[in-house]
Amino acid sequence: MAKTKTQHDPVQIDARRGDQQIVFTDEAEDRFVKSCQWVFEVARLGISREVWLHELHALIGYVRAWVDQNKNRIVACYAAPRDNQFAILVSPVSDRYDFDLAKQLTALDVKLSEKFKACACDVLQIPKGSSKFPDSQGALVIYDAVSRTQTEVVPQP
Repeated sequence: MAKTKTQHDPVQIDARRGDQQIVFTDEAEDRFVKSCQWVFEVARLGISREVWLHELHALIGYVRAWVDQNKNRIVACYAAPRDNQFAILVSPVSDRYDFDLAKQLTALDVKLSEKFKACACDVLQIPKGSSKFPDSQGALVIYDAVSRTQTEVVPQP
């Protein structure tokens, strides 16, 4: 008697249900929850994990270089995961919203979106004192003048 192969129906993901949550389970039984919208964005990009990681590393290096040129205007800079992208969070030296810095951050945001297509991010100005802003909790510290912390960006092969 011939062996039969178990055939599974394909998983259907409908783009019109963008907010619907999908649970991914890996071999170790770790579970990851993502939206249908996230699945479509990843599929459209058609990129590998290695390409994405390389681009993320380059993006952080680019932001780090920008921070070095603008230390007189900022007290802290973080990178935080946010849904299906990253947020670059920048705190001004001033206790108030810095409109001039906002213009520079907009220019940085545009430049990042042009240079790093595989690694989407938003650049946001946040109040001084990162504990007041939820996204900065557990974020990568790119620069923090108070604790004198800076990331070391090592070039990837």
